[in-house]
Amino acid sequence: MTHHETVERPEAPEGLDVEVVEAPKRLSTGYRETAVEPGRFRATRRWWTPAVLFMTLFALFWDGFLVLWYSIAFGFTGMGALSGIGICFVLFPLGHVAVGVAITWWVIATWFNRTVVDVRDGRVTSSVGPIPWPFGRTHAVVLDAVDRFRVEAKGARRGYGVVAEMKDGEALRVVAHLRNEGQAGWVAWCLGEQLP
Repeated sequence: MTHHETVERPEAPEGLDVEVVEAPKRLSTGYRETAVEPGRFRATRRWWTPAVLFMTLFALFWDGFLVLWYSIAFGFTGMGALSGIGICFVLFPLGHVAVGVAITWWVIATWFNRTVVDVRDGRVTSSVGPIPWPFGRTHAVVLDAVDRFRVEAKGARRGYGVVAEMKDGEALRVVAHLRNEGQAGWVAWCLGEQLP
């Protein structure tokens, strides 16, 4: 069975909001089919999980402790006279500050971010936002250059994605930040249905 044969689309897995699914309109010419009009597909996954509730409390505690620490440190040194033991109170927790920034960033991103997969005008794009997230970069691809789509499994802690295997042999990640293999498999199947 090819990806052009009519097959009923499986139901979207939990956690994906599907806005548009339109298969390409095809013109049948004998034993070959030619796509006349590209299809449309748009699905969104919200990053929020119940685990973020605990991490929010943890981040508030962690960051609150650092605010208290620095309030004491700057009070101890007189706000401007950083010398002697006072400088140790300021420099010592810098590693903890870096961890606090990372945890807080993750918490805010998990509360607000969404992964959006969009197929429009023969192109696949994936975006993450509104909080910038530089990890798990993706590539926009033209459907005409794609041979097939497959699931990229990084494990439950690091997430799942979809990779486009290009006709030139290159493999490019087109979707990242999916929660489970079911979501990734469904998105890969829907993207495969969009191939010309």
